[in-house]
Amino acid sequence: MAIFSAKQLTGMSNNEHEIQGNDRMEPACWVSPKGKNMDLKGVAYYGYLRAELEKKFKEAEFRRIYRGNVRLREDYPSGWDKDVFKSLTSFKQKIAYCKTNLEYMVSGSSRIAFNIDDEKVLKLAKNEKGKAQNEVEIMHHKSGHPITAPIYDYDEDDAWLEMAYAEKLTKLKFKKITGFSWDDFSNAMWNEFSWQLRLRFGHKRNVSDEEIYESEFFQNVASFVADHDLPFQDYARLSSFGIIDGEIKLIDFGINADIYETFYGKRRT
Repeated sequence: MAIFSAKQLTGMSNNEHEIQGNDRMEPACWVSPKGKNMDLKGVAYYGYLRAELEKKFKEAEFRRIYRGNVRLREDYPSGWDKDVFKSLTSFKQKIAYCKTNLEYMVSGSSRIAFNIDDEKVLKLAKNEKGKAQNEVEIMHHKSGHPITAPIYDYDEDDAWLEMAYAEKLTKLKFKKITGFSWDDFSNAMWNEFSWQLRLRFGHKRNVSDEEIYESEFFQNVASFVADHDLPFQDYARLSSFGIIDGEIKLIDFGINADIYETFYGKRRT
């Protein structure tokens, strides 16, 4: 159950009253500092609160404060025009438009990610390496592998793509969902795919790890790596995964052996 201060939500009162509501942001009552309930009647319904919130906060700040407590917009912000974005020809123009209208999330050497809403993120290529990574993710999306995050829309020239928004995966959440630890899973991936370990230790599996090897999650990740000849190290990193609808999905899967060879001058083994 989410608790919000009345002043923060609506600016209607300077008193330290709170609004107490469920996870769909449907408040039940005002709650005074002493815990005394006061009937909201028709005032604190969802639409009214949302209208007041959007008056008080910019969209980005609104999402940052309330993410995880309520379900928010599931569409682009009102200032965003997808046709205008698609018509922009340079990365500089695209990045400026995104920074003006979307919430910045994170940037790497090849791509920059923006939050669209509670359902989608936009991955925008910075350079040819970023376009190549977008192309790989789009290709995997088309193959329909169950371990990858859904992609909803993409540029025909691989300049950008829309991917499902994912909750951050932690080691604690990983174990809660899979039943085994992240470190054990990562070690199993290395044991399964590292030629160095195979040569040194004869690729002997730890009997106690059979639960991991036989799990649907491990088999999905391992088959994805093996079927596409992928550098397994990138798929044994916690940051490559996220949580979507309670399931662990790959959210960063734009690397393959060809990209390493083309853009980094080497192949991973």
